[in-house]
Amino acid sequence: MKRRLKNEGNIEFLPYAMWSERKELYFSQSGGAGSQVKENGKETIEAASIDQMCGLEKVTFIKMDIEGSEREALKGAERVILRDKPRLAICVYHKWEDLYEIPMMVKRMAPEYRLYLRHHSDTAMETVLYAVI
Repeated sequence: MKRRLKNEGNIEFLPYAMWSERKELYFSQSGGAGSQVKENGKETIEAASIDQMCGLEKVTFIKMDIEGSEREALKGAERVILRDKPRLAICVYHKWEDLYEIPMMVKRMAPEYRLYLRHHSDTAMETVLYAVI
């Protein structure tokens, strides 16, 4: 990604996984879509929250397809969501409970969001929750 976007001046790459707080996480790297945070992972990665990374900068859009870590990352974006009300596109198919827990999390944070669910493939994957004001 860095190589492809090196000529774009408005992109900053941060070496963190998104999570609810700054911490070191165990990670299982398969080299593909199955890479994810796992307690028995062989590698460690540094994680931080969206709230920490964005500071006072205005956020207008948050997209998450982070292999089952969406709920933790949303917890770490609550301040930004409350303050800026960004549009959200959050994958809800990695864990079966995400399909109902993530919409409830978003509505608890900011009840004024309107929620939409869209499925983008012929398989069981690629179901996205969209939240807009």
